[in-house]
Amino acid sequence: MKKILSAVLAVAAASVAFAQDTATQTVTYSVSAVNSITVIGTPTLALTDLNAAGTAFEEDTDTATYSLFTNSAGMKITASLDSDMPTGFTLALEMAAPAGTESAGSTELSAAPADLVTDISNVDATDLVMTYTLNADATADAAESGTRTVTFTITDGSI
Repeated sequence: MKKILSAVLAVAAASVAFAQDTATQTVTYSVSAVNSITVIGTPTLALTDLNAAGTAFEEDTDTATYSLFTNSAGMKITASLDSDMPTGFTLALEMAAPAGTESAGSTELSAAPADLVTDISNVDATDLVMTYTLNADATADAAESGTRTVTFTITDGSI
């Protein structure tokens, strides 16, 4: 009887040693919309020469670059100046479009936002070229010089 009791106790002890306990946990996650644009460079433009016909200034161009990240769909990049250009001057900007998006081409900038790149969805792109173009006509003041701040915004493309 002692042998049977010892065997039963040994089996019981073994089953306690191998008993398993489990637990579960629910993990909640979310991803926020992230829209980021970074510009690099300080374009400088000067009008100094007439065009070949001698009837207007030869436009001047300069480049900068930008990087773009968005995990959203249907976005666009707009740009606006802090104030309009003086009479007779135009400042235009063309932004290279990341793969799968659309560039508006060279677009005149003003204080009103202008669409420059559209159809942006889930993009991570760097070192994209931006080309600024300055031009003036005969009504431009010869002594005029200044700066303009360009504000870039990533926004819903349906707006």
